[in-house]
Amino acid sequence: MTVRTLFISFFVFTICLPGQAQRLDSSEVKEWVDIPVLDWEEYNDYEGGFRVRTPGPFVQRVDTVKTPLGRLAYHTFMFVMQDESYAENVFYMVNYCDYPPGALHQDSTELLTEFMDATVEEAARAVRGELVYQNPIEINEHPGRFWRIHYRGGDAVIKTKAFVVGNRYYQIQTAMTREMGLNRASDEFLDSFRLIGKVGN
Repeated sequence: MTVRTLFISFFVFTICLPGQAQRLDSSEVKEWVDIPVLDWEEYNDYEGGFRVRTPGPFVQRVDTVKTPLGRLAYHTFMFVMQDESYAENVFYMVNYCDYPPGALHQDSTELLTEFMDATVEEAARAVRGELVYQNPIEINEHPGRFWRIHYRGGDAVIKTKAFVVGNRYYQIQTAMTREMGLNRASDEFLDSFRLIGKVGN
């Protein structure tokens, strides 16, 4: 199994409700893979209210998911490395989802903590992985969480930053082999995420 197949086959995005996860298999994301590598550039998405630095062009998709809160649109922006032989990370991804007003309880620290705890647990369970690190973070005074999951027997790593901004949930991810668990490209991508405009009201 190649490195790229290893990651794409187990790529998961988490719809952030306890017990709710969506798994995309390799056949669903095959169209995302063969994209030429470009130099790092800043990507701005004004509708999504964010900007981020990316090493190549994003492919975008919107998945509508049925949840107990109704049908939610999950927006995904993903760049998959074409040549795994020199890839520091196999993919770079941003996604966001808007929830009904009041669903994310941003004004309640306790409820937000429960929400984030459930999200992290579901992310690890979805890939049958092990949560090895997590830490509270924030962006523009909005609460968030950073976590790292090892899966595939420890051979694969997913790093995630997530934020709740009003009614919107953002998730920023990179995935890599264990040998590339510490790399500057992952840090640059994750740390470059910024909010723009008025978000999540």
